Amino acid sequence: MSLSASDRGRLRHITGWWLLAVLFTGPIVRGHASEDADREATAVKRVPASTSASTATKAPPATIPAAAPISTSTSASASTSTSILVVRRQEAREHPEDALAWIRLGQALMQESRDLGGHANLEEAEAAFRRAHTLAPRDPEAAVGLSWVNNTRHEFDEGVRWAQAALALDSRQTDAHALLGDAAVEKGDLELALDHYQTCLDLRPDLSSYSRAAHVLHLRGDTLRAQALMSRAIAAGGPYPENSAWCRSQLALMCLDTGALLPAQQHAERALRDAPENPVVQIALARVRLAQGRELDAITLLQRAATLAPGVPVLALLAEAQRQAGRDSDVRETTRQILALHEQHAAAHRHARGGTPGSEEPATAHGDADLARFLADHDLDLDRALEEAERAHREFPNSRNLDTLAWCYFKKGRYPEAARTIRKALRWNTPDATMHFHAGMILSRLGDAPGAMKALSHALNLNPNFHALHARTAAETIAALRSHP
Repeated sequence: MSLSASDRGRLRHITGWWLLAVLFTGPIVRGHASEDADREATAVKRVPASTSASTATKAPPATIPAAAPISTSTSASASTSTSILVVRRQEAREHPEDALAWIRLGQALMQESRDLGGHANLEEAEAAFRRAHTLAPRDPEAAVGLSWVNNTRHEFDEGVRWAQAALALDSRQTDAHALLGDAAVEKGDLELALDHYQTCLDLRPDLSSYSRAAHVLHLRGDTLRAQALMSRAIAAGGPYPENSAWCRSQLALMCLDTGALLPAQQHAERALRDAPENPVVQIALARVRLAQGRELDAITLLQRAATLAPGVPVLALLAEAQRQAGRDSDVRETTRQILALHEQHAAAHRHARGGTPGSEEPATAHGDADLARFLADHDLDLDRALEEAERAHREFPNSRNLDTLAWCYFKKGRYPEAARTIRKALRWNTPDATMHFHAGMILSRLGDAPGAMKALSHALNLNPNFHALHARTAAETIAALRSHP
């Protein structure tokens, strides 16, 4: 769906008067019922945006931290996702020819997957949505569900195909626009993402649309409005405790990115109270604890998160916490776990594609940027790190993957390529101290002392606690450059 020139022009001013109207007035679109009334009839559902990443899934991941919200046909404001899932499975068994029963089952499976922080339910959820699509091929909710599943797997081309199919059936399908926006963020197209999120805000301003728009504004460096919009998402609320807790955890990370430790701690602690077993929330508070120098607390939180949802990102952060705490033997064990987990994924990928065990086929079709960054940070197998980073960037040229690729080039001594790549990563002015640290170190190796000092100083000013080792390296490098102009 393409917006008119006037619509696109209006969107480009989203950081001006229009967003202020979003933040400080009532619903964006006149004629809609109030959000409180709407919420009585329609509950908010969540689809992975990422993940950040970031998170936020993958990955976070990746660029969107973990997942951002959308709306279901189910109201469950006082129920847990597990209890709802029991009911939905029973309904599907009792009404096997009812497409809505299968759609609701798929949605419940996806929400439980969000609560648990893993992907264990994806195959069953996909089967439920496909059953619904077979029974009611013109129901856009079934197509939205299949898009949701594919985006969660980071199969964004397929996710986009199903989201577009939903819009062909109903051009006002808000969740389809949300999913298309999520895919655009992962592909590094923030303008297209804002187009879709703008449409979401116009059609249904709620926790889902507010949180998505907030994340993209944060990626663009508009931190104050991003935090205000995420606060509005929290105020809008969702049907499950995880929904608002996820938003609080992302608000905590936004605060942390700009060095606001106390607000970050307050938001992350509240999120953990609301969703104590959610790995995304545990990881957010662990990051705050690391910035506070409370490594042992961070290790405890990350061990819990890794038990619930093992993955390279959480294990890499655990290894960093262990390194800060001086637990070298634990770092070696966690490194072993990371590489073993990656190889498990490699074997699963080869099996799914009909490959042979032990072949040299890449572990994933897209590359693993998280593994690449971990290897580069720890100076391990830099050839493999660069290969993973290059493949991840080819598929998902977002700012984080560009930053990871630049860092891998730096570690390999390919400084001109590193400089060209980090410039692309910085073009959105994302408040990421690590990214500016990488830029400073790259410039220092190229002999650009003023540029290096500017980038490193910006990293420390932005968030002096962004990384124990890297922050110290940044300060030492600035001192060395000043003493040898």
